[in-house]
Amino acid sequence: MLRKFSTIIFVLVFALGLCVVGCGEDTSNDFTKGKHDTKYVGTWKATNVQYNAILLPSTNIFENFSVTLEKDGSAKFVMEYKDKQDANENYEGKWRNTKTGFELDDSDNMQFEYNDQGYVSLDIQDIKIIFAKDGESNYELKDISELEN
Repeated sequence: MLRKFSTIIFVLVFALGLCVVGCGEDTSNDFTKGKHDTKYVGTWKATNVQYNAILLPSTNIFENFSVTLEKDGSAKFVMEYKDKQDANENYEGKWRNTKTGFELDDSDNMQFEYNDQGYVSLDIQDIKIIFAKDGESNYELKDISELEN
């Protein structure tokens, strides 16, 4: 009798445990919920553009290329070319942490990779754009070998 009672209690506790676990909300793909790492909050400005072995200051191409991340998860992306004939892009939306940096919730889910040297990079096809956090450093690469560290 005691064995049967123990089995029933075990089954009830197990079933209750499944119900509690099943009630959780999956926010892994939700840009409006979750933590936003404060080391990313602020404005990141493009400093360099790399294409193969060529490294240029971003000011050779862009008038302004920046990403602003807010603690509440909102984001603003601005890309203005020096040549006014090129198509500029402005975007406002959300951002979230990833394992290696952060991403924006635009249609391309732009992935920014954080580097321990204090910059983030965005890879677009064969082009890598390097961003430094405004106000903390004016980090500008002088040599392409700095990207490999």
